[in-house]
Amino acid sequence: MDEVQIPWERFSSDPRAERNAGLRSSDLDRSLALDALASAYGDGRLDREEYDERAGAVQGSKTLGELVPPLRDLAPEQPSKAVGLSSDAALTEQATERYYRARGGALGTFMAPSLVCWVIWAISGFGFPWPVFVMFSVIPLLKLMLDKRGYIAEEKRRLARREQRRIEQRPR
Repeated sequence: MDEVQIPWERFSSDPRAERNAGLRSSDLDRSLALDALASAYGDGRLDREEYDERAGAVQGSKTLGELVPPLRDLAPEQPSKAVGLSSDAALTEQATERYYRARGGALGTFMAPSLVCWVIWAISGFGFPWPVFVMFSVIPLLKLMLDKRGYIAEEKRRLARREQRRIEQRPR
């Protein structure tokens, strides 16, 4: 009997990582988990009843974290992989999401006061265009939009440092 190999790196995100546990699992993720269960059943590590129970749990899973319990005791943990740093692609994805949230926030911070001031200006009779001064709040938005790559790179560094600290503080 060979060891059951669970291709954790082929999942959309490593389901063993705490930060990924709440992410929705895809059909591919569930298929990978079912393949690992089938391999364990074929090796005699699971009896039919156990296989059916675990397969049902995998098929009914909604999140990546729900895929781990049915697989946990089938393959040895690889600590460096299980609690290791996220892949560069995962960090880039998280940093990009943060960029878009920050950009949306900066856009709202610019648009809301500007529109209110322009409406007040129009209602009050179109005198001196004083709302122009409020529009200087566009500067953070422009800075963010002009330095997208820099913002994402800095967020990736920040996320990697935070994750590294979390790993170092984890009890062994």
